[in-house]
Amino acid sequence: MTSTIAVALLIASVLCATSHADGGQPGYGGEGGQPGYGGKDGGQGGYGGDGSQGGYGEQIQEQLLKQSGVDLTKSLCPSGTISVTKRGHQMVTNTKRATSLREKTPQFANELSDCILYTDQICMTTCGMKVDKCASLFKECYEKACDDHEDEEGCNKEGASQAQAVKLLNGLGWKVQQESACECVPSSEAADRRKQELITFYETHAPEQSGKVEGIFKKFKTNWPQLMLTLHQKYKDAVELKEPDPEEDKKDGDKTDDDKTEDVKSGEATDSEDTANHIEL
Repeated sequence: MTSTIAVALLIASVLCATSHADGGQPGYGGEGGQPGYGGKDGGQGGYGGDGSQGGYGEQIQEQLLKQSGVDLTKSLCPSGTISVTKRGHQMVTNTKRATSLREKTPQFANELSDCILYTDQICMTTCGMKVDKCASLFKECYEKACDDHEDEEGCNKEGASQAQAVKLLNGLGWKVQQESACECVPSSEAADRRKQELITFYETHAPEQSGKVEGIFKKFKTNWPQLMLTLHQKYKDAVELKEPDPEEDKKDGDKTDDDKTEDVKSGEATDSEDTANHIEL
């Protein structure tokens, strides 16, 4: 079972536990959000369709992040070292969200699927990226994609809903995903590692463009994470699309709450020995 799935189940259990004794349920609202974890006065605000999060959402995120020991304000690597991609790492994105989108809101699938697969999910395992930056890039992606849709407002609302749906999960899973894809090397070695990564990428996915490596390396030397994300967005064959495994989901559902909490605290992936090079997002 992946740690990210365990995190998702933990989030669901906590969300259910926060309902008030008088029966109030979390609401998924329109732009203002329906009343959320309701008391008799209507409760706190819910999850708004415009992407805003009210009520207990932020409190739950802070609580779960504290439990997991993840500090989103800190870099993955300690001072004097820089995060680089592990040799042989293969970017893998899970198609579950995109498939669900196509089934539930097919009118927006063409516009939003690529943003989910190649921006939101890939960003989280791009070395040096932070959660807030990934959220910002996903927002930019779906807003641009929705520009020409005949229902631009509805498209943007669905994009915001997609962003909200994974906000907690991304916050909790960031460290696990970064550690699976990246390693910390001395700052003096980072430039050589990154240049070799770029050479290998072009030799594999765009050999006819290999002559551009030196210029691109110099241009993006100080903005490396953005470069690597952009390359995976442009050369989609560099990303392995993986269908969700129903058996894995079922096995994860059999875990106890204590098991799920321990998965979050440990921050360790449990798929197999090759998790470092193959990640389900």
